[in-house]
Amino acid sequence: MCRASKCGRPGDGGCLVLPRQPIIIGRVRFNRKSKPMDRLIAANYMLNTRRGRIFIENLTAYIFLAPAGCLILLFGLFPVAFAFFVSLHRWRRFPDEYVGLANYEKALGNLGYILFFWLALI
Repeated sequence: MCRASKCGRPGDGGCLVLPRQPIIIGRVRFNRKSKPMDRLIAANYMLNTRRGRIFIENLTAYIFLAPAGCLILLFGLFPVAFAFFVSLHRWRRFPDEYVGLANYEKALGNLGYILFFWLALI
């Protein structure tokens, strides 16, 4: 049975039901009938703790990194993945039929492709 409340569910006290005893955070006392403004004060108090400041700092860093990550995905990883997708299909104007690795087999069988591959690496 849940230790946090008398909800009757099995568990270790991780349910979302507030316990019967009040919770005290700073100077604010919470129980089941707490007002939304009191909960907002508690959230503000939680963000002013060391853990809250670290959370906000990490969140800010991810917000600043998100546009750069989107650009890398859009112009770096997507073209490579799409080129691989195209190479596995017979492609004229629109994707036609799936040919698998037949295009790579054809390229490795031709001496010109191998010669130009090594020339590109040099």
